[in-house]
Amino acid sequence: WRLIGTLRPSIIVASTPKAALLAGITGWIRRVPNRVYHVRGLRFEGLFGWRRHFSFAAEKLTIKLATAVVCDSWSLRDELQRHGILAAGSAVVLGQGSCCGVDTLHFRPPTLEERNVARASFGLNSDDFVLLFLGRITGDKGIREMVSASRILQQKLPHLVVLLVGSVEDDWITQGIVLPSNTKHFEFTADTRKALWAADAYCLPSYREGFPVSILEAQSCGLATITTTSTGCRDAVLHEYSGLLIPARDVSALETAILRLASTPGDRMVFGLNARARACTQFDQRLVISNWTKFIQEIDPFA
Repeated sequence: WRLIGTLRPSIIVASTPKAALLAGITGWIRRVPNRVYHVRGLRFEGLFGWRRHFSFAAEKLTIKLATAVVCDSWSLRDELQRHGILAAGSAVVLGQGSCCGVDTLHFRPPTLEERNVARASFGLNSDDFVLLFLGRITGDKGIREMVSASRILQQKLPHLVVLLVGSVEDDWITQGIVLPSNTKHFEFTADTRKALWAADAYCLPSYREGFPVSILEAQSCGLATITTTSTGCRDAVLHEYSGLLIPARDVSALETAILRLASTPGDRMVFGLNARARACTQFDQRLVISNWTKFIQEIDPFA
């Protein structure tokens, strides 16, 4: 309240449920002429009971207070419209989506030496088929399904290694999940690119997203990706072009997709090449930033 009163901005851009709601209320009361709600995901999709109802109502209020709504993906906009929170045509998706794009110069395919060094740092063998998950270790990212699939595939794919890299955000291990011998967990890596360079394919079996940046980083590194048809995820991968789409929470479908990528290196290579090309042409960070700059300047030429 004090900050906005002191700065008297002509435009506010806010995202995440709590921050956007507070900024929207304050900006409306302070009569900030341009209030942009940047929707990065639907929190209520992962909630139940009164929490879901409360989050749903907060989402509606935030959108009502905004003068413009930007969605990270087309499916995110579609879901807001389907739930009746957003009127058709009242929100925009910039380009093909994404909040920030990907630095395609930094996230690139590795050289053979870089790949060998990266794999050695995670204790991987040269003949391992490495399936990577990179992000928060939590239930709604589909970790249970990924661990279940890896356990089932131990006999069919003896060289499969499932690599989980990220901090544990819920007590998933004590909830009946014990990592099989072919699954490794690393709490932290200073360079996420090293994990991507060590992998043969990427997997994000998430229940919900806005537009997953980790998939863009993986594809920019030339990795074929398995993800779900959930909100946000289905925008990041073109099925049978840059990877495979499967239903969320479906262990059998995930098992089949992993087996497909592990046993068909030709498909994996083509998907990876297509993924890299798509990341460079549609989601390069400079393009996404340019789209945002143009959008802001159209709202307020003096911003």
